[in-house]
Amino acid sequence: MSIFEKSFNEISSQDILAFLRLRHAEGKKVDYKAALKLRTDGQRKEFLADVASFANCDGGILLLGVDEANGIPRDKLPGIPCDDPDETKGRIENIILSGIEPSIRGHDIGFFEVEGKTILLLRVPRSWARPHMVVFQRTNKFYSRNSHGKYLLDVTELREAFLLQDTIERTISDFRTQRISEIANGDLPFQLAGGGKLIVHLFPIPGIAEVGEVDLHRSEQCRVPRLGTSRPAEQRYNFEGLLASVFSDDGQVLCYTQIYRKGTVEAVNAVMLREKVIRSAALEKSLVRFLFECVRHYGALGVNPPLIVTGAMTGVKGMKMGVRGSVPPGYARMAIDKDILVLPKARIDSFDDLGTAAVLKPLIDSVWNACGWPCSENFDVAGIWQLSL
Repeated sequence: MSIFEKSFNEISSQDILAFLRLRHAEGKKVDYKAALKLRTDGQRKEFLADVASFANCDGGILLLGVDEANGIPRDKLPGIPCDDPDETKGRIENIILSGIEPSIRGHDIGFFEVEGKTILLLRVPRSWARPHMVVFQRTNKFYSRNSHGKYLLDVTELREAFLLQDTIERTISDFRTQRISEIANGDLPFQLAGGGKLIVHLFPIPGIAEVGEVDLHRSEQCRVPRLGTSRPAEQRYNFEGLLASVFSDDGQVLCYTQIYRKGTVEAVNAVMLREKVIRSAALEKSLVRFLFECVRHYGALGVNPPLIVTGAMTGVKGMKMGVRGSVPPGYARMAIDKDILVLPKARIDSFDDLGTAAVLKPLIDSVWNACGWPCSENFDVAGIWQLSL
């Protein structure tokens, strides 16, 4: 596995050396720089153009501290001076953050000692938020890459990039709207248990934008994640993909997870919202646990980020948020005034960085908002989730 495919944390100095010894030529996915030059405005513009060009194409790597001749890395490595890697990394991150719009996410920066020299590896993934524009000092230019290196995007290529984003957003919105309506109206091929429903959708953007399907056989061999329960599920194939259902004794479906052929996941729990009081801790734990399990499942299937997470609740009009202890002054314990709550979207750009429940905070807060609260009581002022799984 090369430095393109490996998890960034698993890349070693030996991997860098092995890659250089293969003498990969500069081009669509590789660029070499003998030095890290960020002092002048012109140097920063050039650096940002390189980064944006990778993000606007198929992704790639920038190796700094590597000299080249006609695009082929030389044997002798000049390396880069770096007394404080953390400071250098922070400076690069700030330059990328402030110099490119929309922001590029999911890139990695690392320093490696190769034959006694410091080599900086910057790996930029293919972006699904493209096109990215270099805005440093009002440059306002779009770059992409081909076998000869980076180039300026023309009008036709820009139009196609913007249309891709519109298509992705519309596909997610239309699918989500249709499925929430069908679930709320009971338009399903099986009988869901009565009462309120908690709905979660996960959309891997590469699966929406590209041709191809996930390997459902690999999914079948894993434990398909279930929302809000640890009870065993019956798994079977259906026209849409793979369905895992938990049944009651009388044959009603208590919850199910549908994995679609393109990698989209739909999970519904028909038990958690049966009462008029929402058990806040149970709700939040179920959402966080399900997300973590889905990310692990996607990893086993080879599904890559970014990932859009959305939620909804149906049949919840009149419900209140259950809170332990007294209600703080000024906080109204009001009932939800809508039968259907369509929760905000969250985006996950790297599975490696998913270590907290913070990514779900906008969804969770919106449920508390509907019950008259400014935000979830289970996050501290720094946005750290205070519950544990």
